[in-house]
Amino acid sequence: KKDLELYFSKMKEGGLMTGDDYNDGGWWKDGVKKAVDEFVENGYAEVVKLRGNQYILRKLSRHKL
Repeated sequence: KKDLELYFSKMKEGGLMTGDDYNDGGWWKDGVKKAVDEFVENGYAEVVKLRGNQYILRKLSRHKL
């Protein structure tokens, strides 16, 4: 989650963020999926696409961290 927050502050409004390991299990114990889901639920970004274990998010304009 900290990685998302750090990168988010550097992104332009409408910018895209991509990532991997968006799934249940693994050594990260669902941490990536939980962090991305929480980030979206809190209104910081919207999901552009989920494909396999990868995600693309778009930064929404109304929030700053």
